[in-house]
Amino acid sequence: MTQLSDVTLGAMVGRQLPFIALLLPFYVIAVYGGLKAIKGVWPVLLVSGGSFAIMQFISSNYLGYALTDVLSSLASLGATLLFVKMWKMAPSRNTRSAPTPPAAPARPLPQHLRRFPSGAAPAGADGCPG
Repeated sequence: MTQLSDVTLGAMVGRQLPFIALLLPFYVIAVYGGLKAIKGVWPVLLVSGGSFAIMQFISSNYLGYALTDVLSSLASLGATLLFVKMWKMAPSRNTRSAPTPPAAPARPLPQHLRRFPSGAAPAGADGCPG
């Protein structure tokens, strides 16, 4: 149809798609969580999209187009995991810096709501005989 070889066409596509691959994580998070969500995780999005885009370009132009998406996905996964292990997210402005006080101890159930009023289950109530 285009009179181009599959290798040439794969290389051409591999030069165009990295731009979309770089922006795609930002788009997904914007749709899912809005612009505030992007502000919180933009470094991770840049690493994941950037590593996918770089590997997509390298793979399609120098290694062959057949495994481009597989190699790009593995590179993106590895780079993102390494980055997340090193990166410490800044605390949100919405969170309080003071620790929350411990919760009050639970009150015992009133006698009329207890399953076994005497406090001990009858024999066999737990499914075990005797």
